[in-house]
Amino acid sequence: MTEIAPGCVVMIVKDDKIVYKKAFGTANTELNTPMQTNMLFRTGSMGKQYTAIAIMQLVEQGKIGLQDSIQKYIQRLSIKRLHNYYRKSLDKHFGNKGLFIRNFKPFKTKRDLHTKRRS
Repeated sequence: MTEIAPGCVVMIVKDDKIVYKKAFGTANTELNTPMQTNMLFRTGSMGKQYTAIAIMQLVEQGKIGLQDSIQKYIQRLSIKRLHNYYRKSLDKHFGNKGLFIRNFKPFKTKRDLHTKRRS
């Protein structure tokens, strides 16, 4: 198992207070460096589900709409190809990575996406 996940840090927060925080395993298997609770990690795709939850909570509260343009909420965003790209698609397919994908060319509709996949 250590080849797959040599170490991790677990933290549980309840009512804005840390109730559990512990490091397990090693941070560097070659040097046998123990994992520490203050170590920083790359999150990879882990932010997608949190982005989706936060967006859906804002939709339920009536603060944003799923079909709204992303530029309605981020006015300083001046990426022309995102102008008509819908928040729903950005959230569903790209989570918090969508703005940083090199050569990112979103599709305006699902039909455009499916047409591109078939070609």
